[in-house]
Amino acid sequence: MRKLLFPLAIVFGVLLCIAYVFRAPLSVKVAERIAPGMLATDILPGLPDGLHVALCGAGSPFPDPQRAGPCTVVVAGRGVSVPGRDELLSRAHFIEERLGLPATKWLRMIRPL
Repeated sequence: MRKLLFPLAIVFGVLLCIAYVFRAPLSVKVAERIAPGMLATDILPGLPDGLHVALCGAGSPFPDPQRAGPCTVVVAGRGVSVPGRDELLSRAHFIEERLGLPATKWLRMIRPL
Protein backbone atom coordinates (compact mmCIF):
# COMPACT_ATOMS: atom_id res chain seq x y z
CA MET A 1 0.00 0.00 0.00
CA ARG A 2 2.78 2.45 0.88
CA LYS A 3 4.62 1.66 -2.35
CA LEU A 4 1.52 2.73 -4.29
CA LEU A 5 0.88 5.91 -2.28
CA PHE A 6 4.04 7.79 -3.36
CA PRO A 7 3.54 7.32 -7.14
CA LEU A 8 -0.14 8.32 -6.79
CA ALA A 9 0.90 11.49 -4.97
CA ILE A 10 3.37 12.32 -7.76
CA VAL A 11 0.73 11.74 -10.47
CA PHE A 12 -1.77 13.86 -8.54
CA GLY A 13 0.83 16.66 -8.17
CA VAL A 14 1.64 16.58 -11.88
CA LEU A 15 -2.07 16.77 -12.73
CA LEU A 16 -2.47 19.76 -10.40
CA CYS A 17 0.48 21.51 -12.05
CA ILE A 18 -1.00 20.91 -15.51
CA ALA A 19 -4.38 22.23 -14.38
CA TYR A 20 -2.66 25.33 -12.93
CA VAL A 21 -0.75 26.02 -16.15
CA PHE A 22 -3.91 25.71 -18.26
CA ARG A 23 -6.24 27.44 -15.80
CA ALA A 24 -7.22 30.28 -18.15
CA PRO A 25 -8.42 28.14 -21.09
CA LEU A 26 -10.01 25.68 -18.66
CA SER A 27 -11.98 28.44 -16.92
CA VAL A 28 -13.17 29.81 -20.29
CA LYS A 29 -14.36 26.33 -21.33
CA VAL A 30 -16.19 25.87 -18.03
CA ALA A 31 -17.81 29.32 -18.29
CA GLU A 32 -18.86 28.70 -21.90
CA ARG A 33 -20.53 25.49 -20.84
CA ILE A 34 -22.23 26.77 -17.67
CA ALA A 35 -23.11 30.42 -18.52
CA PRO A 36 -25.80 29.80 -21.19
CA GLY A 37 -27.82 27.62 -18.82
CA MET A 38 -27.48 30.11 -15.99
CA LEU A 39 -28.44 33.08 -18.17
CA ALA A 40 -31.51 31.32 -19.60
CA THR A 41 -32.92 30.59 -16.15
CA ASP A 42 -35.73 32.83 -14.87
CA ILE A 43 -35.31 32.99 -11.11
CA LEU A 44 -38.04 35.57 -10.42
CA PRO A 45 -40.89 33.04 -9.90
CA GLY A 46 -38.83 31.25 -7.22
CA LEU A 47 -38.11 34.37 -5.17
CA PRO A 48 -40.14 34.92 -2.02
CA ASP A 49 -42.05 38.18 -1.68
CA GLY A 50 -39.74 40.94 -0.49
CA LEU A 51 -36.85 43.14 -1.56
CA HIS A 52 -34.09 41.56 -3.67
CA VAL A 53 -30.94 43.09 -5.18
CA ALA A 54 -28.98 41.69 -8.13
CA LEU A 55 -25.72 42.92 -9.65
CA CYS A 56 -25.37 42.75 -13.41
CA GLY A 57 -22.54 43.67 -15.72
CA ALA A 58 -20.01 42.95 -13.00
CA GLY A 59 -17.39 41.81 -15.53
CA SER A 60 -17.99 38.10 -15.65
CA PRO A 61 -17.81 35.64 -17.23
CA PHE A 62 -16.43 37.55 -20.24
CA PRO A 63 -15.74 41.27 -19.71
CA ASP A 64 -16.22 43.33 -22.87
CA PRO A 65 -15.26 47.03 -23.03
CA GLN A 66 -17.85 47.62 -25.80
CA ARG A 67 -20.75 46.76 -23.46
CA ALA A 68 -22.39 48.88 -20.80
CA GLY A 69 -20.90 49.09 -17.33
CA PRO A 70 -22.13 47.52 -14.14
CA CYS A 71 -25.65 48.06 -12.84
CA THR A 72 -27.88 47.11 -9.94
CA VAL A 73 -31.36 45.61 -10.29
CA VAL A 74 -33.79 45.94 -7.39
CA VAL A 75 -36.80 43.62 -7.40
CA ALA A 76 -39.46 44.73 -4.95
CA GLY A 77 -42.65 42.75 -4.67
CA ARG A 78 -44.21 40.63 -7.39
CA GLY A 79 -45.35 43.08 -10.05
CA VAL A 80 -43.41 45.47 -12.23
CA SER A 81 -44.85 48.90 -12.90
CA VAL A 82 -43.19 51.45 -15.12
CA PRO A 83 -44.28 55.01 -14.40
CA GLY A 84 -44.97 57.36 -17.27
CA ARG A 85 -42.57 60.04 -18.44
CA ASP A 86 -44.44 62.82 -16.59
CA GLU A 87 -44.38 60.89 -13.31
CA LEU A 88 -40.64 60.25 -13.72
CA LEU A 89 -40.01 63.93 -14.40
CA SER A 90 -42.01 64.88 -11.30
CA ARG A 91 -40.00 62.47 -9.18
CA ALA A 92 -36.73 63.72 -10.69
CA HIS A 93 -37.53 67.33 -9.76
CA PHE A 94 -38.43 66.20 -6.24
CA ILE A 95 -35.09 64.38 -5.89
CA GLU A 96 -33.19 67.42 -7.18
CA GLU A 97 -34.91 69.78 -4.76
CA ARG A 98 -34.73 67.49 -1.76
CA LEU A 99 -31.33 65.83 -2.18
CA GLY A 100 -29.49 68.05 -4.63
CA LEU A 101 -28.78 65.15 -7.01
CA PRO A 102 -28.85 65.55 -10.83
CA ALA A 103 -31.96 63.37 -11.31
CA THR A 104 -33.18 65.06 -14.50
CA LYS A 105 -29.80 64.23 -16.06
CA TRP A 106 -30.34 60.59 -15.06
CA LEU A 107 -33.81 60.75 -16.57
CA ARG A 108 -32.32 61.59 -19.97
CA MET A 109 -30.53 58.23 -19.91
CA ILE A 110 -33.79 56.26 -19.58
CA ARG A 111 -35.18 55.00 -22.86
CA PRO A 112 -38.91 54.32 -23.18
CA LEU A 113 -39.93 50.66 -23.14
